[in-house]
Amino acid sequence: MKNFFKKNWFPLILAAAFALAGSLPYLYAYTLETPDSHFMGFVGRGVFGHNGYLMLARQAQAGLNLMENLLAPEPLPRVFFNLEWWLFGKMARWTGLSLVATFHIWRIAIGFLFALSIAYLLRECLATEFQRRFALALIMLGSGFGWVILGVSRVLIRLLPAAHNWVHDSTHGDVLFKNVLMQLPPDVAGVSAPGALVIQPHFMMAAAFASLTCAFLIKAVLTTKTRYYLFAGLAALAHSIIRPYNIPEIYLMFALYPALLWARDRRFDSRKLAGGATAGAVVVPMVVYYAWLAHTGALGGTGPTWHPGSLFHHVLWLGLPFVLALPALFGLVRLRNADPALLLMGLWLVLAFLIEQSYPWYKSGQEAAFPAYIVAPAILATAGPFRWIYRRLHQRRHGSPSFKRAAATLLILLSMPSFLVAYRRMFTDLETRPAPYYISSGLRDALRWLEQNAQKHDTVLASFETGQLIPRLAGVKSFQGHYMITPNASEKRALAERFYGTRGDEPFKLSFARQYAIRYIILGPLEKRPEGFYPADHPWLQQVFSRGDVQIYRVALPS
Repeated sequence: MKNFFKKNWFPLILAAAFALAGSLPYLYAYTLETPDSHFMGFVGRGVFGHNGYLMLARQAQAGLNLMENLLAPEPLPRVFFNLEWWLFGKMARWTGLSLVATFHIWRIAIGFLFALSIAYLLRECLATEFQRRFALALIMLGSGFGWVILGVSRVLIRLLPAAHNWVHDSTHGDVLFKNVLMQLPPDVAGVSAPGALVIQPHFMMAAAFASLTCAFLIKAVLTTKTRYYLFAGLAALAHSIIRPYNIPEIYLMFALYPALLWARDRRFDSRKLAGGATAGAVVVPMVVYYAWLAHTGALGGTGPTWHPGSLFHHVLWLGLPFVLALPALFGLVRLRNADPALLLMGLWLVLAFLIEQSYPWYKSGQEAAFPAYIVAPAILATAGPFRWIYRRLHQRRHGSPSFKRAAATLLILLSMPSFLVAYRRMFTDLETRPAPYYISSGLRDALRWLEQNAQKHDTVLASFETGQLIPRLAGVKSFQGHYMITPNASEKRALAERFYGTRGDEPFKLSFARQYAIRYIILGPLEKRPEGFYPADHPWLQQVFSRGDVQIYRVALPS
């Protein structure tokens, strides 16, 4: 144990710092609660999607092993399994903790898993401890160049009155950004580990297992021991259970890495071919399972669908490590001199980029690229341009340890501002206690009433914002929710808007309620519209709950 801490003190300190920094927005959110404004447990980008994850964890917490999608009115089979959310729910069940409390333990634990897994990979890729620490800090602290766009935009708006006419609104999920230069960046923090460790630790768990897959592949090549191919397959299996979108990348890596090594060595090696096949065979059960799941349509939604960005977009999103990784990547074209570990990092980054660019044939490429984008560029940049810079400094007699540390710290600081902007917003976005971060006492009590009185497969109609919370907090079906898992989400959102936005319209509302088997209707501040839905106009609605600003109506359709 003493040797473990001696070897890993730096990643452990970084992980502990992230645990503390990631907890501060949540502590601040709880201090803003009032008797009529209740914090829902999450901050940062991706709050809506996280309610969907807790819908699954709640079912595991209740003792189920297979889960179903309750963010849809359609009847969907209970055949879905995700190891991460199953373990998450079981942990809550075994400990007696709430799902939100379990999330924070989970978030902190994954931070340590991520840091230690990256450190393990770095020991296979980089020669010195200084390089490894620098690369780890760059991975865990770095972000994109979005801060430059926003900073220049603010200066122009302040100095030039005409600049107000150039403002573009860029949206990414539920976040709005304004700039005057271009419709960029949609995410000011870029692709970064810090933001994900606050609200999306499942991304970091996937990156941890992806890094272990690469580390074991490199060890398999360097040691020629078959067991490391098996370990690589097991890590890839865990990765695919958490993030199935990466299965194409996994198999391409297992197939192309041996081929690149053959090209480098100019000789065929059947052991590498057999090793890649062994690793790939371990993942086959999840390939079969997800193919069956897609065939049955058990989740019902479309999954993540993102248009790919250009190379310039990636420079903005990924920042300094990506820019400096490009020369290293081009250097790997000379295969005869390529280091096996760096060759794999280059292959990983190129595969992630090409799979992302394969849209619309593969629509989840950008979602799948996250692990490669945060890990591989920092390693390539450290082994390439950064190492060259340090050598030049040494030749010019600027290579003292203190100078090297100062230069490394400066480069890391230049990679951090975008995340710091996004981190600040995690606090400022909470100040007005908006949805979906907070709900009123009336809505909280309404969801508790549904939990106690509605049947599991009763469908509840509510606004898009409220609908996300219904399966998580009440355990019943919602008419609409997150676009990734609600079938035909945009059409359903338009139908709900028409229902709440018009008064009367009896034929439509009767047909709508009957078609989707709506059992309950929530009417609160997020559903009310001027001159909109008025329950007294519809005799088939019976009020069953009223508290504060929220009412629930039971649907009793005429025969």
